[in-house]
Amino acid sequence: NPISNLIDNSINKEGRKSNQMIPTPPPSTTPQEPIIEDSPSHPIIMKKSPMIHNQIPIQPLTTTSTSSINTNTSIPPSIITSYLLPANVVCLPRTNQIDALLTIIRDKATARGDFIFHSDRIIRLLVEEGNEFKGIGFKGQICGVSIMRAGEAMEQGLRECCRSVRIGKILIQRDEETAQPKLPPDIESRYVLLLDPMLATGGSAIKAIEVLLSNGVAEEKILFLNLLAAPEGVTAVTSKFSKLKIITAFIDEGLDDKKYIVPGLGDFDLE
Repeated sequence: NPISNLIDNSINKEGRKSNQMIPTPPPSTTPQEPIIEDSPSHPIIMKKSPMIHNQIPIQPLTTTSTSSINTNTSIPPSIITSYLLPANVVCLPRTNQIDALLTIIRDKATARGDFIFHSDRIIRLLVEEGNEFKGIGFKGQICGVSIMRAGEAMEQGLRECCRSVRIGKILIQRDEETAQPKLPPDIESRYVLLLDPMLATGGSAIKAIEVLLSNGVAEEKILFLNLLAAPEGVTAVTSKFSKLKIITAFIDEGLDDKKYIVPGLGDFDLE
């Protein structure tokens, strides 16, 4: 009788049969780890799955333990860890669109024209995420400031979202101690979208932010936009400046011994 399979016929303490239905265990509410799989063009592609709020799963550069590996065979042999984002850091939501765009621009076989096109699409998403509204209007006037030279590659994406926007520039020398700014004269009254596609160590970004502050820009009016960020750079910037906001498309694994972002996407230059 199939119904008998649902009945517990064990003897209770009083020696009587306890004819009770076996309760079905409730479904687990523990957040699942995102599944990460290898790709010939993008070593980290995330499938959609529940995630802990404000955490971006990343893979460590090296590991010898496999105790935390998901049993799914598509998982590479490494531990999946998490980098807890600071409160003032926003990472674009994981979507098929973002994953596809990042996959294309990371691929070394991508043609220059395709790299420019798909990079501009990500930049527009970053700009749209950075624009804040109050009611039905902008909270205030904005301007863009690019950290030369790579930051200039993001200017077109900004102009496509904000027509006739004013744009300034900051040239940071290699020693990250000398800066040559060319900024709008009324920059202290504006929200500033600081543009640099790669946040690696954070040295250039910190110097650029110091230049903006010295020119009267309120820290809470600075929004730092980048396509990729390393945890080391995020930590360096946010530990020094807690009121600004960082908006990035992806948090990568980290830096290698040469201070390059891993896996990164090479030198970012749209010219």
